Amino acid sequence: MTPPTIRTTRTPDRPVTVAELKRAWRSLQSGSTNDQAYAAGPARAVAWRPPRGRLITVLGCGGGVGASTTALALTEATGARCRLIECAPPAASGLAGASTAELGDSGGGWRRGSRDHVLIDRTSRSALTPGDLPIPPESDVDLSIVDVARPAEAVLATECWLRELLVSGEPLLLVTTATMPGLRRLETTLALLADHRDVSHCVVAVLGPRLARWPRPVRHSTGPRTNALEETGRLVAIPCDRRLAVTGPDTAPLPSAVVAAAAATALELMPTADLPSPAAPFSARKGSTPS
Repeated sequence: MTPPTIRTTRTPDRPVTVAELKRAWRSLQSGSTNDQAYAAGPARAVAWRPPRGRLITVLGCGGGVGASTTALALTEATGARCRLIECAPPAASGLAGASTAELGDSGGGWRRGSRDHVLIDRTSRSALTPGDLPIPPESDVDLSIVDVARPAEAVLATECWLRELLVSGEPLLLVTTATMPGLRRLETTLALLADHRDVSHCVVAVLGPRLARWPRPVRHSTGPRTNALEETGRLVAIPCDRRLAVTGPDTAPLPSAVVAAAAATALELMPTADLPSPAAPFSARKGSTPS
């Protein structure tokens, strides 16, 4: 009897490509083997920060919570020359229709558009994992806002530049909805992040009514970390807009109430920045009344 062939697997000294991982997966699914085994070595951590200006990272606590719209509202609220970097795959982009002018391919897997004083950078190729996401293109703007557009669990499990933004001390805005599932996801996300950074300085934008008008079941859904942020004034309500709920961000200006709430959020994220005061009929603060 011929003795069985023993194949050994060597961990490569370079990052394994997505194509290699796909081939390995197809091989496993079909029950066949190949002379070349694929094993993922330690991923290469890539740090990135804009060459100048401030940086804000926006993380949605689930899909469809309004994170991309909130990030766009931040750019309008600051009034500064800034850039919005959306990390969603092209097919899942929430900002595909937000640019008033498309500026074309900016290189390195990114496309650039503009909207008044804002540059909008979107990925032009599908990045299956956060580690596949290319480094953003260069820019000399005064403020960069990064819309993570990926699940927190996936980002934190991957050594990549996007993870470095989440675990760094840079300002972090979490976005969720004023619903029981939304607040549970918020508490879970805060717990995940607490293993990597101090979450007491995070700011939370909650899509829904003012905090004082939350239904009782929603109020009782908040966890200890969420309550701690509320006590320090770091929960800001973002009003729902019926048109935006249907169309998503497009070339039309965002509703003034949404921009005003985003301005209140920006003041919490960058208290020392020279920002316009949030004056609008909608008040984002707990227990406040419309002006």
